[in-house]
Amino acid sequence: MEKILIIEDEEKIARFIELELKYEGYEVEKALNGRDGLELATTQPFDLILLDIMLPELNGIEVLRRIRRVSDVPVLQNQKGIGCSRFAAYRKGCCG
Repeated sequence: MEKILIIEDEEKIARFIELELKYEGYEVEKALNGRDGLELATTQPFDLILLDIMLPELNGIEVLRRIRRVSDVPVLQNQKGIGCSRFAAYRKGCCG
């Protein structure tokens, strides 16, 4: 079973995504802040990470930068209209 990590601080959004992915047969873990997300991403194997950019404790760009030190797992970003974050995320290795 493919395993997906959701790093999203808005609990309702994270829960909605989690339910939909589980319905489709994926194993899902979620973190509600950047530090917890980074901990999960660097200590467990994931097939995909869904990453919010605007996170408490550690922003998504920094989370991505640190993940890239140890893993090339595909990462998809949710930027919620943050202008230059998309460019910064691509430079750090985000897929889209």
